Amino acid sequence: MISGAISNSSGIIELCGFGLVAAAARSAQLIAQHAPARVYLIGIAGSLSASCRIGSAYEFGQVRCDGIGVGVGQNHRPASELGWKHFGDIDDSLALESTSSLRLVSVCAASAAFADAHRRGNADAEDMEGYAVALACKLVHTPVVILRGISNQAGDRDHSRWQIEHSLRAAAELFLQTQRVSE
Repeated sequence: MISGAISNSSGIIELCGFGLVAAAARSAQLIAQHAPARVYLIGIAGSLSASCRIGSAYEFGQVRCDGIGVGVGQNHRPASELGWKHFGDIDDSLALESTSSLRLVSVCAASAAFADAHRRGNADAEDMEGYAVALACKLVHTPVVILRGISNQAGDRDHSRWQIEHSLRAAAELFLQTQRVSE
């Protein structure tokens, strides 16, 4: 399906896994194995703002981690508020090599309701892997580009309304456009 379109491009296609933990570990393993000049993370996300329309795909300029810190729900305080770094001088937010002003928040658990999504604040879309892959790349000085197709409104758990295939296709098309521009 989608990988057919992308497989015609140069590069290696691998899966990073689901969620922050698997994505970080698998990305570190794949970067060590392949030593890429650049990593592209391509997948889906939930919209948190009018800037990210369902069924469209976007490149993100910043990714932030949410859910690691102290407390839950309204009592949650992120690691950065506590003065904790994830590693070295790396905090909850990473700038990406992109001119995009769109902000992505990577979460440990996706929003279960629209109210949860509003707590995320200061982000245009929600995913579960972006920060992990960006952190793995930052640690080895490998540029990363995050492209996400918007499949649903964050907090909408009714999968019958999600547009996964359409959003993945849009993300694959955006990837192919970025390849033509960089040639």
